[in-house]
Amino acid sequence: RDADAAKASFLAAVSHELRTPLNSIIGFAQLSLEGIPAPLSEPQAEDVKLILAGGRQLLGLLNDILDISMIESGDLRLTFQDADVGEVISEVMDIHRPLVPQGVELRVEVADSLPAVAFDRKRVGQVLTNLVSNAIKFTEEGSITVRVTHDSRQAQIMCRVIDTGVGIAPDELSAIFQEYKQVGELKKRKKGTGLGLAIARSIATAHGGELTASSMPGEGSTFI
Repeated sequence: RDADAAKASFLAAVSHELRTPLNSIIGFAQLSLEGIPAPLSEPQAEDVKLILAGGRQLLGLLNDILDISMIESGDLRLTFQDADVGEVISEVMDIHRPLVPQGVELRVEVADSLPAVAFDRKRVGQVLTNLVSNAIKFTEEGSITVRVTHDSRQAQIMCRVIDTGVGIAPDELSAIFQEYKQVGELKKRKKGTGLGLAIARSIATAHGGELTASSMPGEGSTFI
């Protein structure tokens, strides 16, 4: 337990320290692409775009490590406010629509008259972002559907992210929510920390909800 606490503290401290110079790298790269202080040539702009993309990828990894450190130490802070679930989903879809590969249809099905719900808008958006971006990464054809329904008997709002992607083997399904764990063939795995789903489940649990998954190889996956 002492070792776990020391590790979490170390990861949090290092993540904070690394984010400051990374934000500077990202900020100055953005300014350079905007022509400040002087316009870039086309080859220069391409190089700076690579710097910007690399910086953003590293920042995403650091944010994951920082989030899991907060969750493990019990420092995850949630701000509950009444918000429109459909509105949050619409925002996430708008961000991800340009990233959907050609030949894949992105569908949004939100039930009418959803009740107002108190939740942490930023963190629930983070969960949806993780699930939708994963679906995009692992779906090369077919569709990705985000379906939101209201179960009045259970007093629950259910959000399903359904894809027709590569799917997950039954014996690996229980491992996908483990920290630092990625499943599937090594050559088919995507870049990342393997923390996204562990963080997403912790956020759902902190809201009094849950995050579950079902899948079949070659047929796709459903996250609820």
